[in-house]
This record gives sequence, C-alpha cells and structure tokens, in this order.
Amino acid sequence: MPKKKTGISEDRNVEGGEIRKYNRISMRPIQEFSVQLLKGSQLKTGVFISRPYEQGSRIVRLGHCVFACFALDLIGEHENSRRFYSWALEGLRKREGKIRSIVKKVKEGVTPVEHELLTSAFNPDGSELGEDDHHNLGDYGALLWGFVEHVHRSGSESLIDEYENEIRNLVEYLSSLWQLPSRDFWNLNPDKIHVSTLAQVAGGLNWINAYLMRGDIDKTSNEIQSFLWSKFVEEDHLTSSYDVLKDQCGGLDATILLLASPFQVVSGEDPILKRTASLIEHSFLEEERDARERKYNVARVIPAALLLTLYYKSVKSNKNAEKVLSWVEAAAMENKILPEFDEKGFVSSLKHGYDTSVRKTSPSILSHALYLIASLE
Repeated sequence: MPKKKTGISEDRNVEGGEIRKYNRISMRPIQEFSVQLLKGSQLKTGVFISRPYEQGSRIVRLGHCVFACFALDLIGEHENSRRFYSWALEGLRKREGKIRSIVKKVKEGVTPVEHELLTSAFNPDGSELGEDDHHNLGDYGALLWGFVEHVHRSGSESLIDEYENEIRNLVEYLSSLWQLPSRDFWNLNPDKIHVSTLAQVAGGLNWINAYLMRGDIDKTSNEIQSFLWSKFVEEDHLTSSYDVLKDQCGGLDATILLLASPFQVVSGEDPILKRTASLIEHSFLEEERDARERKYNVARVIPAALLLTLYYKSVKSNKNAEKVLSWVEAAAMENKILPEFDEKGFVSSLKHGYDTSVRKTSPSILSHALYLIASLE
C-alpha cells in the first residue's frame, strides 16, 4: 500500500502496524446481536436490507450497506464486505455510460434533475428502486471510502486494479457533482448542499487518493474544504445545510460530526467543530426545543447519538462517549434491537435516561452498524 496522506486513518485500529483484531468472545450482547443482524440482513446479491424485520419495506440503502460493511470489516468479517463491494462496483460498470453522460452534462453547465442521476436506493434483487427520486451523492462518497477501508483491512489491494475503471469513473462523478444539491445523510432535503455530503465525498476522495496519488483529486478535496468554511459557518459554529438559491446556511445536525469521524476531513479538535459539537450535545440535553428540532430528534435519535459518540472518541473524550453509548444500550432494552425511529418522540434526555415505555420499531442496520463502529473504535 502506498504511503498514506493526511486524512487517511493510519493509527485508527492499528497497533504496532497491524490492524487490531477484535475478540468475538468478549463482545457485549448487543455487539454480538448487531453482528448477527448485519450478516443476516445480507442477501445473495451482496446487498443489505436496511430494515430487515419490516416485510413491507424491503429497501436497500447504499450508504447503510457501506456502514454495515465497515462494521463487519472491523471484526474481520471481510467476505461479507467483499460480496457487497463486488455488487456495487459491478453495478457502476454496468452504468458507465450513464455516469459519463452525467459528467459530460455537468461540465457543459447543464444541471441534471434528480431522477437522471445515480440512485442510492435499490430493490432486494439489486435492481434500481424506480418509484421515487433517490439520488444521494454522499452515499457514493461513502462507497469509495468504505471500499478503500475494506481493501486495506482485508489486504485485498488487487481490487484497486480489478476495478480501476469503475474507481476512475466514480472519482470523476464525485468531483463533478459535489457542488450540486443532493439528499442529506438521512436521505432528505434534496434541494440543498449538506455538510454530510461534503464529508463523505471528501473522505472518499482522500481515501482513494492514498492509492492513486493524483494532484487533481487533492485539488478537489481542497476546494471542498474551502467551500465548507466559506458557506457553512454561522457565527462560531458550523451549520448542516446550505441553500444555493438563497446563499444562506442553517440547521444543526449531528451529521456535521461526520467531518471528524469516520471521514477525518476536519480535525475533531478544530475550534469551530468543537463549538459545533457542544451545541449538538446541548440539543440532545435540552428538553424545550422548537417543533423542527424536536422532529429531527424523534426521527433519527439513535443514529445521531452514535455519531456524537464517534466524535467524542475521535477527541479522546471517552467519558462522554461512554455516557452516550450507555444511553443507546439502554434504548435497546432486552431485545437488543436498536431502531432508527422512535414513534412516541424524544420524551426523555440523556440526563434522565431512555424512556423504556417508548415502543420500539424494527431494527435498523444503520443504527446497529454505527453502534458496532462506535463501541469498537
């Protein structure tokens, strides 16, 4: 593997130059359940069902699959990841003409509409989900990042050569489209540009460039960082979204913390990001919130809490990380299920613990993947 550049995780999970091996015997019950859930959610095609217990919702989310693979790669379950990345990159091979057409259109100054772009949602058989618009550029940045993590952790550098053409096309796609609006980490708000998208795109480009070592990729990554600091800062903190038409930023969302972990685009010790993290923590602890923020917390409280945990670990704030992680584990109760949604609402806070009277929905592979990553990293 070529010498890694700044931005690639050289020390994460590495001791004495070797990838850390996790002992499955010493795993916590929820960790073991999460592993089994992720593996059991994978189909023969290589994809993972996002909510495996919901028979009426058999949707495959590209980004969810990537985080599931990263979690499995952390514990050495590389075969599961290999099957997914083979499916994903073979899919890019089949859509090469579409990718080149999109890039050509963007370079000519034409903005594609969402349904013309690559979808991020699929059916269980691996075919594209065509009933709605599902373009999420961040998912494709995460795909590139996760693929490189898999290559590194499994020692499968030959995959870089095997999928050289697909990687080149994906790099071109990401580099051409990152300044266009796209759906956020939660697959919402397609009319804005989001920090979560920039984090995943820049992270993916940085990771693959540890192998490719291309100056144009470095240039794009630097441009993304400049755009981030020029468009998303409000007073002394980062905001989550930028409205291109209004030239206005706003919103506070835990996905901002993806910049620090796992994508390492911005240091967790950066003063502006630290202030942002403090505000995000406050939003979790604050009981009186406006309707918009309350709705956000209801919808994604467990994944958001796990992103906060990952941030704390990135800055060595282990006490805070364990506090939030313990809250998440309490949310799983006896059945070990970590949902993505909480129907009754975010009725209690980290200060008072999780309200066990709240009915749980079916498990989310995103929640369980993030839990594994947060508890193992």
